[in-house]
Amino acid sequence: MKQNKDKNSNECFVWAPQLEGRLQGGIDVSSYGEEPFKRLSPFSYSQKYNIPVPGNEQIKAYSVEGIWQGLKVINRKTDFSLFKKRPSKRRGHPEGHLFSNRLIGYLEARENIYVPAYVFHVINNILDNIVGELEKKVEPVVFYDVEPNNDIKDLSKPFSHASLLVTLLNVLKGAPLPPFSRHKFLDAKEQASATFDYRESLKDFKKEVFDNVITFAYLFSHEELKESLALYIIKQGLSHKGRLKKDILTEKARELYDFLF
Repeated sequence: MKQNKDKNSNECFVWAPQLEGRLQGGIDVSSYGEEPFKRLSPFSYSQKYNIPVPGNEQIKAYSVEGIWQGLKVINRKTDFSLFKKRPSKRRGHPEGHLFSNRLIGYLEARENIYVPAYVFHVINNILDNIVGELEKKVEPVVFYDVEPNNDIKDLSKPFSHASLLVTLLNVLKGAPLPPFSRHKFLDAKEQASATFDYRESLKDFKKEVFDNVITFAYLFSHEELKESLALYIIKQGLSHKGRLKKDILTEKARELYDFLF
């Protein structure tokens, strides 16, 4: 599923390969980019990030790349110490990734580990700090990194996180959710209903990314408003992939969970 913009698209954010992105005056969101946008790199590291490890969400990590590398199985071993270290790539041929105590393949790992971890990072650690800068820019806003592959199903090359970022931002731009939406709702139930209806308008990869916004980035945010909204939307019928069974919600969100379910 390629994430680049076609000629008839009116999306606010677009992906480009590195050279083309530079020529278009785009934003480099790799670790070689400038502040604050380099923080959108999966290599961005901070002890304040506390990103839940997909499949083992009670464990927290300080970078997306640390999760990706730490869950790799190389010579039958993972390396969970990378969750807390500055990210670096491990050497050796990966046999797969460990996800919820089972070994999964490359594509499944991208979809079930990399995407939710990165979505959580952008929404909970970075987006509020850069939304003002994004809204000042002339649309469409171009993003690029060092990778040329914007198709998550193309396993021949590393996947461009810039293309995932573009999908996420375009999904959020149209959603009745912060930080782009200025719509005022009477209560959380009304917002949840509008958000669920919006989800039904999405297709394919955009819907997958949106689902990770709600059932991962919001559900495990430890922010009462986000968690509560996630629970309301899940109540509307959104599949949560068993994530509600994780006993890491805040006390108030857990009370709401017990009330709703």
